[in-house]
Amino acid sequence: MVGKLIEKFICKKEYKNKFIFDGYPRNLSQAKYLESLLKKYGQKIDLVLKLSVSLETIKKRISGRSVCSLCGKTYNQYFNPAPIKSNCCAPKFLQKRSDDTLEVAVNRFQTYEKSTEPLMQFYKKLGLLKVVNGEDVISKINAEISHLIDAIEG
Repeated sequence: MVGKLIEKFICKKEYKNKFIFDGYPRNLSQAKYLESLLKKYGQKIDLVLKLSVSLETIKKRISGRSVCSLCGKTYNQYFNPAPIKSNCCAPKFLQKRSDDTLEVAVNRFQTYEKSTEPLMQFYKKLGLLKVVNGEDVISKINAEISHLIDAIEG
């Protein structure tokens, strides 16, 4: 289903070489299908990025996450705590999602790693995979990704 949706855009000349896929493909069969679509419409993948993050960081990101029920802002007790003196985002308004548990975090991480490993190997063999340290500060992650993209264009 997703592949058919992607084809609707890949086939249009005004979108040629103007795509960023986030979270697709998720497995080897989707990657091979995407490759066939790109070939069919005279396009190619220039870069595949993987943000590498440890299980310990994932645990903290998920278990520490909360959302203000008033304004919708997301916070994390480890990385981005809610402001101490705030009427809107006071602790009484912060809520956790029911699936933000350590068990769910570990399961998601293990499932992701297992299902994407063949995909990462596929793109590594094609020379397209670049791994970025997803545990760094956002400004450094952004700078590294920008550098990788600029290297393609330049």
